[in-house]
Amino acid sequence: MKLILFLNSIISYQYLLTYLRSIPPSSPEALSTAVQAISTALRLPSIFDFDSLFKIDAIVKLGDHELFSLLRVFLSGGLDAYNAWYSKHAAAIEKYSQYYHIFLFLYFRPEAFFNRLRQTSVGA
Repeated sequence: MKLILFLNSIISYQYLLTYLRSIPPSSPEALSTAVQAISTALRLPSIFDFDSLFKIDAIVKLGDHELFSLLRVFLSGGLDAYNAWYSKHAAAIEKYSQYYHIFLFLYFRPEAFFNRLRQTSVGA
């Protein structure tokens, strides 16, 4: 059952990205969909290719958004960059409470996340 839920999450994520690429990047719907795409990418344990998200216009248009800057941390930062992001955007946990599990995991185990990210990048 867990495998089915996991596969459904991956498939849903792929459909979300397809949808995001199909709508005008400047539309109001693109903003909320781009935020959802970032949060989904950060939430799914098998997604480590954050570089591909920076090729989607609607995501790039987020610019100064908290989750966009968090995505940048995971693309090219490390634990120090995450701690700096968290010190500036701690309120994002409250603001995006529907994505709370992302922040909860990162808050309590950021070093594990970055170690896993490094291992995946080295193995690729």
